[in-house]
Amino acid sequence: MDPKRASPLFTSDALGIWIEAEFEAPLWVHLFTTLPFLLLSSLLPLRPLKGWLIANQYVYHAEEGRPAATKSPAAGSAKRSWP
Repeated sequence: MDPKRASPLFTSDALGIWIEAEFEAPLWVHLFTTLPFLLLSSLLPLRPLKGWLIANQYVYHAEEGRPAATKSPAAGSAKRSWP
């Protein structure tokens, strides 16, 4: 995995682990530092990412998925058409 593309969740976990390892912080310190950082870094990108995904669906003309036609041994080379 490319370190430049690390998930914000992993970064927040790393922040909490670093605070714990470096300072042996009590729980209340984590509640006031790591928890807000975790929530902000996870919730703030949701709307732009959803917009990006919807835009990609529009650009690439995404449609509902359909099962692939499979060849059965009895049918030979005939393709099955799905409705």
